[in-house]
Amino acid sequence: RRRVRAEQAPQELATAMEAGDDDAIRALLVEALLCAADAQLAESFLAECEEKGRRAERDGALLEFVFADLDRRAFFQASVTLAAFFADQYSMHEGSDFKLKVVKGAHSVLVAFRSSDYAEAVKQTASALAKLCATGSMSSVAAAAIKGAGDISPEAEELLVGVRQDAEVL
Repeated sequence: RRRVRAEQAPQELATAMEAGDDDAIRALLVEALLCAADAQLAESFLAECEEKGRRAERDGALLEFVFADLDRRAFFQASVTLAAFFADQYSMHEGSDFKLKVVKGAHSVLVAFRSSDYAEAVKQTASALAKLCATGSMSSVAAAAIKGAGDISPEAEELLVGVRQDAEVL
């Protein structure tokens, strides 16, 4: 019975890794049915998943607003418009509830919020709110693509260390 189970273990590992099923992978390791190479692969996969989880938790208070369609002049006003939008629509104050960092190379603005709850609320509602008040400069907020921590552009990632520090201070 154990031999049959050991023959099935590599396929189960592949299926669990494909599905991202951490519990199934841990169970295979506990059963000690995997060969050394597969066990190492499973442990590496779990370590990577844990690191991604820590990063997601740490960066949960970060959002990137991408203004790809704005011309250069309008883009330089985007951070001011975002600050006004957060103040008007969410009663947030720059410096205590959020901080902004302009990412010229990505045509975007990184925003560090006081908490991941703030970031999630903004991510879920900002586009709809901006469309409701899409007059003048607010129309740029409505046109922005909003990216969460896992989707941040490579250009913006270079600034993440500073933005993370800003988020910790809030």
